[in-house]
Amino acid sequence: TTAQLSPLFDLLNGDSDLKSPRRLTPEARQVLEEVQRAVSAQQVHRIDPSIDVTVFIITPDLHPTGIIGQWSEQWPDPLHVL
Repeated sequence: TTAQLSPLFDLLNGDSDLKSPRRLTPEARQVLEEVQRAVSAQQVHRIDPSIDVTVFIITPDLHPTGIIGQWSEQWPDPLHVL
């Protein structure tokens, strides 16, 4: 969720110069590791051509987010994120 990613967003606050020094905090590093695990666990290596590819729009904490995936009630995990 956006709230879970807030330590990463905190890095973007401050100096708008892209060359300004940034330091990854332990909290932000932990969030990056959690994101990596979540993406790795949900990754799909192939598309089922019989199922439509859909863009799902969700609004966690009123921040619209798009997910490209496929949905099938017959799958153990019905959402396959592409």
